[in-house]
Amino acid sequence: MVFPFATVLSPCLWFIYRDATVTASGRSAANVFPQAIAFAAGAVILSYVIATAIAAIAATEEQPLPRWKRWLFAPSNQVIGLFASVALAFDIYIVAGTVPRWFDVVAVPVGVIVGWPLMLLVVGSIAVVNAFGQQFAVIEFVAVAVGVALSVAWLFLLFGWLTDAVGRFVGTAVSTDE
Repeated sequence: MVFPFATVLSPCLWFIYRDATVTASGRSAANVFPQAIAFAAGAVILSYVIATAIAAIAATEEQPLPRWKRWLFAPSNQVIGLFASVALAFDIYIVAGTVPRWFDVVAVPVGVIVGWPLMLLVVGSIAVVNAFGQQFAVIEFVAVAVGVALSVAWLFLLFGWLTDAVGRFVGTAVSTDE
């Protein structure tokens, strides 16, 4: 349930943060808190529905899940720990506002590695809106939501691969048999 929850919650938090940033720059804060609660509640409900559907599908499969599906839908404790650590680091980075220059130098390439799905979709959506006009502006909203969700999926796949590779190097199966 961790993957669907994180995949649904992350875009919601992205928009909550965006609205909070807009609020800090002069917009009324009256709508931000109720929207944040609604997004969080919606994310919890939707993630539960998705996780239940995934569990039902996985239960019907006769064979064990392929490795990449296990990384997403049955991640090991190591994958969950890595994901939580990186998510917390990014949250601190975003909320802190000012960070030492050396941290910023390290965070930018890590952000590119983590967020390439988001970057591709946002750049593509901007190109579409610029080419076809503002009536397609909703594409940017959808691109951000899908891009953040795909970045979460990418992190789970990357961390699943990384924990498996470390496990093979060390001589133990870290995430494939849990």
